[in-house]
Amino acid sequence: MLVRMSYSDYAAIRRALESHGAAIDDEEFAADVCIATSLPAADHARCVADLAEISAGRAQVELL
Repeated sequence: MLVRMSYSDYAAIRRALESHGAAIDDEEFAADVCIATSLPAADHARCVADLAEISAGRAQVELL
């Protein structure tokens, strides 16, 4: 899963990913922050919903 967010959402989103058991594979800090994660497919829907809530819909999630 690839998550792109603003710097203001980074800490909360990273905590949420970790609470869902996601492994952080890579992070890129540029104009926005991009986190590549590994997460079991069964957990994607709940995690994506939580990220949308935390970021008020600003985070962009791409399932790989």
